[in-house]
Amino acid sequence: MPSYRVTLAIGALAIGISPGSVLPAAKDAGRELAVVEAADLMGAVGARTAP
Repeated sequence: MPSYRVTLAIGALAIGISPGSVLPAAKDAGRELAVVEAADLMGAVGARTAP
């Protein structure tokens, strides 16, 4: 069975909002796009540039 990954880029956060606090909303957003049978969330801090 194929396996897919959903990547969600989160922009600048409002003052006082921690990156970890947006993970539940990110998980829900992923579930709106795909059928999710298992979830593993990971946060990365910092700018990412295209290869």
